[in-house]
Amino acid sequence: MKRSLICFLLFSAAISLISPVTGAELQEEGASLLEGRGDFATTLSRQVREEQALDASEDEAFSLVQYPTPLGDMAAYLSRPPETKGKHPAIIWLVGGFPPGGGGSWLWEPAARNNDQTARAFREHGFVVMYPALRGFGGNPGFQESFYGEVNDVLAALDYLAQLDFVDSKRIFLGGHSTGGTLALLVAAATDRFRAVFSFGPAARASEYSKEDLHYDVENEREDRLRSPIEWLSSIQSPTWIVEGIPEGRMDSFYEMQDECDNPKVRFIPVRRANHFNLLHPLTNHFAASFAKKNNPAAAELKQPKIQKAYDLFWHAQQEAEALQLLADLRIQGVAIDKPQVICFTLLDWIVDDLETTSKLAKQAGFQIDPLESKVDRDGDEFFILEIRKTIRLQDLESLFRATKSVATWASDRELFYRGWKVEA
Repeated sequence: MKRSLICFLLFSAAISLISPVTGAELQEEGASLLEGRGDFATTLSRQVREEQALDASEDEAFSLVQYPTPLGDMAAYLSRPPETKGKHPAIIWLVGGFPPGGGGSWLWEPAARNNDQTARAFREHGFVVMYPALRGFGGNPGFQESFYGEVNDVLAALDYLAQLDFVDSKRIFLGGHSTGGTLALLVAAATDRFRAVFSFGPAARASEYSKEDLHYDVENEREDRLRSPIEWLSSIQSPTWIVEGIPEGRMDSFYEMQDECDNPKVRFIPVRRANHFNLLHPLTNHFAASFAKKNNPAAAELKQPKIQKAYDLFWHAQQEAEALQLLADLRIQGVAIDKPQVICFTLLDWIVDDLETTSKLAKQAGFQIDPLESKVDRDGDEFFILEIRKTIRLQDLESLFRATKSVATWASDRELFYRGWKVEA
């Protein structure tokens, strides 16, 4: 028995000596993602390539360029440099969806402010913007590798961008949204050459996405680990902001990465009242404005309170716009806006305590409060409805905006379902 135990221990020790170092072990040693890969070669579960080439830009502000990679030249959209002389900051922006990166004519078309995935704010603040199509997409060589080889393609795009005579190579940034944000974190773990990185709504692991969109064996631990930003956060050397809206964004991934990360270079910014999409316009604008000047932005501009304030200004403006649209509809219907009208706001939730707290806040703010109404949903679960009222002259926009924003804020802060407001007959 003793001899068998000794043999087992010796065998285990020998196996440990020849076992490959895992990504997690290299991560603890501070290795980059590329060092963590070593001589590992990914195995694709299927080979996918989209042969349709990118269309030439119809907007004079963009040109279709080719950037060299080890696989061959790849296509990208590149914004033309600002008219001012000298070198300019630049950003590589990775759009979301599958495959990440790429894009199309929608990049220069008008976009809704509550879902602007173009990052146009950077161009408006004087940045050169590059949207690279990656392997297996847009007629590019290679096959889609689902967050693996695409890292190398983005690094090749960085090399191309850095050598342009109108780009300041020391002020190149990286950003991405959704799957593009996931890829941006993996790229950030592979190099320290970016001035800063902005990742909106990333996943902690590539395998969190639908298997139908992934082209590797998600059950293979090594394959998945090398595509999982959560495994490589400590390797990131560039200042990095991971941003997501609460409560409607990809918050499980956000909080899991936040709990695992002890890298001071990586900042986690949860944005209240935001979702996965509507934070893009105000916050790309905030980051672009902060980094547009050569001097480093004030530290306070890049911390949670200022970033939240930047979003809140946008959010409140959206609330006012919605109120104005409803007011216009009421005016068309013949509702008198110069006389006092009773405005009714409806909120509901399955947790009565949150509605009771909101009821107290509304009463303090001068609203009339109805008793909570209990109902049962289709699954047999009890939920509660709260209706609150306020008498307002609709032409008094300041009072109308103040009331609608107050209720919307209470609902958002407590994750209540807010049905909006109506004028009672």
